[in-house]
Amino acid sequence: MVNNLVPLVLQQASFDKALLGLLVSCSGAGNILSGLWLAKHAASKAMRGELAELLVPATFQAIGFGLMGALIWARPGNAAAYLCLLFFVIGTFSARYAIALTVHVAAHHADSAGRVWGALQSWQSAMILVAPMVGAAVLDRQGPSALFALAAGSACLSFGLLLALRKFGTPWLRTSLRAAA
Repeated sequence: MVNNLVPLVLQQASFDKALLGLLVSCSGAGNILSGLWLAKHAASKAMRGELAELLVPATFQAIGFGLMGALIWARPGNAAAYLCLLFFVIGTFSARYAIALTVHVAAHHADSAGRVWGALQSWQSAMILVAPMVGAAVLDRQGPSALFALAAGSACLSFGLLLALRKFGTPWLRTSLRAAA
């Protein structure tokens, strides 16, 4: 919901145009360093494909987006530096999430990996279609802070829904997720 709109968010929040490049670089640096750290410690801290290994980094990414909204709203004097730090941290959790997702699929859905990756790709493509439109409407009507708050809130709500469906939901989801735990 937010990623494609970052240039507009920065413009509406009156940040310098050069900040976009710094934010992308900070996120990339966090992603690279986290990936290297995870590779170095793979033997001692091996992932097992548990659901928590997916939800924890995803939740921290959502919290980071919420903090960005708060930063843009409060606009402290050094907001640009804090945004760079948040993008770096989100980049580290992004790498961990990507690796955890691969481990999860390999550990629990190896026999249907093609179907799982296809379904994930379809959902991601649908979000690429829908999220920027929703995000643009929120950005236009409510502003940048509300956009980040909505992104964080909807992510946390979806994680909660996933956990609720896992515990109380449909039998097919409970069976699939039980295998993943």
